[in-house]
Amino acid sequence: MAERVDQQLTEAARAFINDPARNRLDPQQLALSRIFQWFAEDFVRSAGSVPRFVQRFVNDDKRKILETKADDLHYLQYNWTLNAQDGQRVP
Repeated sequence: MAERVDQQLTEAARAFINDPARNRLDPQQLALSRIFQWFAEDFVRSAGSVPRFVQRFVNDDKRKILETKADDLHYLQYNWTLNAQDGQRVP
């Protein structure tokens, strides 16, 4: 809905970033979706760095992890099956 697009995008970003299947934000491992690496320039332009962009949307309990472990950031392998349709072969 046009009048709620900003709110809907914020909600989608929050859900994606806090999804442990897509991003790991815990004291043992700070690993984000490879999407953040591929499009890092966009996130840096928007917030100054990838961790700062992610901080906008993380749950409060995860914010401290990002602040303290930002230098130890890793990226997860992308799961191409997330976009696959039934019967489609993925690389």
